[in-house]
Amino acid sequence: MKKLIFSLFLFLSFSSLVHAQWTTNGTITSTSNSIGIGTTTPQSLLHIVGAGTFINQSTQFDAKSLIIQSNNGGRGLANGAQLEFVIPANTDGSNPWGQARIITVAGNGNTSDATGKMVLGTRRMFNKVGSGATWYYGDDITIDGGGNVGIGTTTPSASLTVDPQGPGGVVIGNSNTGAGGFTSLLLKISAKQNGYSTIESIQSSGSTLGNLFLNPNGGNVGIGITDTKGYKFAVNGNVIATSVTVKAAGTWPDYVFKKDYQLRPLSEVKAYIDQNQHLPEIPSDQVIAKEGLNLGEMNKLLMKKVEELTLYLIDKDQKITDLQNQIDVIKKQIAK
Repeated sequence: MKKLIFSLFLFLSFSSLVHAQWTTNGTITSTSNSIGIGTTTPQSLLHIVGAGTFINQSTQFDAKSLIIQSNNGGRGLANGAQLEFVIPANTDGSNPWGQARIITVAGNGNTSDATGKMVLGTRRMFNKVGSGATWYYGDDITIDGGGNVGIGTTTPSASLTVDPQGPGGVVIGNSNTGAGGFTSLLLKISAKQNGYSTIESIQSSGSTLGNLFLNPNGGNVGIGITDTKGYKFAVNGNVIATSVTVKAAGTWPDYVFKKDYQLRPLSEVKAYIDQNQHLPEIPSDQVIAKEGLNLGEMNKLLMKKVEELTLYLIDKDQKITDLQNQIDVIKKQIAK
């Protein structure tokens, strides 16, 4: 204790030599000058200069840094060491109120476990503990002992947990207000250093709304399934829509109506059906069961068969008309 008093005396004496003005009132010692610790030329009200703190520091505490200690009588889960930011309500500096804080509490009650938790929050009027609204600090951002970050929750269950505690959510914005402005969310793949999936929103020209893109640079999308089998979009379940447009690749089968198209005789069609139990060019039930149904390709094949059927009907109609004409001629001859 004597050493502590002597050291404090030397410190105050040295401060007097450099014209610092200290005022002591009971247990409070104050000064209106800037204070330098580790420097004789402080650049702010409190300027601390040290050798620096190692990022992987593992000792009980670091003597080269600023320490804020809370003597809670143990590892408190609700009480801890706090750094508070205060702004007075009045222009003369009176009526000061804390506006924001960083508080650290114990991550658990185990006295042999140094795991901690940090909570950042701003002050506002709300009903925090169920006893009515008042000027509480919000527990807005939490970093728990596992390194998980919680927004709106003090118990994050993942690397980032967002719980708005009511209406709200996450907004990822972009300051570009013109057409083509975009915002991307990259989802990294842990097994691949450079692998990722992308959710991207791009603003439509002349609209306040954006278009949503999934994996625009490659990759597949699955809903209710983890293996898309190589398909760009795979859904394990029912899909409902009011309209679906399939942009078919290749030639639409209007070539069937061209003069040089070789229409298969119906006798050959019958022979093929007798042997294979399905129409020529149409996949069998075994193929459909194994590979699925390609809507674009199937619609082209069905249209081709409809157009071929139309040609068959036209041909049959012409033959019926010719036969009817022959019958009419014979009837006239008999009537004579």
